[in-house]
Amino acid sequence: MAVKVVVGKKGCTIIPKSIRELVGIKEGDVLTLTVENGRIVLEPERRASLPRGGQEAQGARGEGEEVR
Repeated sequence: MAVKVVVGKKGCTIIPKSIRELVGIKEGDVLTLTVENGRIVLEPERRASLPRGGQEAQGARGEGEEVR
C-alpha cells in the first residue's frame, strides 16, 4: 500500500489512519526511523506485554527523551 503525505513545518508528517491501523501504531508508540538506500523507513518498536493493570513499565519510553 502506498499513500502520499505532505511534509509540514519542522518536517512533521501525519501517518494516515489506514496505515496506523494496518501496522498497529497507536498514540504514544515509539517509531524507529532509518534511511535505507535513500528511502525513509519507519518501524514501530514492539512492546512486551503490558504488566497487570495495563500500565507500561516505568522508563519504557526512555526517560528524558522527547517523543512526538
